Amino acid sequence: MRDPFVFDSRSEFCKKPYGAVPCGSDVVFHVRPLTRDGYSRCVLVARREFSGEEIQMELLPEAVDGERTRFTGVLTAPSEPELLWYHFRLIRSDGSTALLDQSGWQETGEIQSWQLTVYEKTATPLWFGGGGVYQIFPDRFCRLSLPDPTGLVGNRWVHENWNDQPVWAPDPDGEVRNRDFFGGSLNGITAKLDDLAALGVTVLYLNPIFESASNHRYNTADYLRIDPMLGTEEDFRRELDKWPAEKQRAVGEGTPADWALECARSCRVVYDWAKPGDDIDEGFLREHGALPVDQALRGAYRLARVLNDLFDN
Repeated sequence: MRDPFVFDSRSEFCKKPYGAVPCGSDVVFHVRPLTRDGYSRCVLVARREFSGEEIQMELLPEAVDGERTRFTGVLTAPSEPELLWYHFRLIRSDGSTALLDQSGWQETGEIQSWQLTVYEKTATPLWFGGGGVYQIFPDRFCRLSLPDPTGLVGNRWVHENWNDQPVWAPDPDGEVRNRDFFGGSLNGITAKLDDLAALGVTVLYLNPIFESASNHRYNTADYLRIDPMLGTEEDFRRELDKWPAEKQRAVGEGTPADWALECARSCRVVYDWAKPGDDIDEGFLREHGALPVDQALRGAYRLARVLNDLFDN
């Protein structure tokens, strides 16, 4: 083979698997210097970011690819999440060495290591993986009233006209501060929950909501406080963590006998999908994974209705 690279971290011919790897998994490395350069040994040198431990692993000469010698080794990733910074040291039979890093070959100088991210493998929650996600930029989503920015962090001002164009202009220091706000709020989001549900939305992804001088709120001033222009923590807890009112009313209608029949029909749908002896695979979870979550929420609202009826009586 006459391809030009000695090592390319983005090629599975040199590193497999591609990209980040789960904890404890094996990573195969191939380094392919030109045979005429006389390298008889190759060592992978890695440093663990969090523990500071250095790892050295010998890659063995496995084969000759045309005019290149292929050194191969298998590194087992740490058992906990970690960042590994690695490069290679190649050694000739006379003891002379060369270092190979992202910048190429070098005899001296600061190492520019490759990065290997090691992550903990987790399962996607069923309520998220099977849901319809809608992203909201809170300041621009829905305004119920014109807020007063007086006393809030930063030199803010609010557009009276909701249809204004956002201001994007450097200040005298050359910085774009994003101090103009439109006044969207948490209660504004709540007011649109029924509309979002009608679109099939089951998961809301909010851009930052913490206190900040900028309208995008990515440069957060206090991660423990919701921006007062958006509302309060009570607003967030009370209003956003519930189903739309129309759906609440619908699931609360009927009698416990009706609810039991509904649950039985749901179970029949799920169990008819799978045949005896079938594994519960990814297809099954995609098709029916959201159903148990939905039924649990229905049960919670129905229990609340029963308790309210008991206390009223």
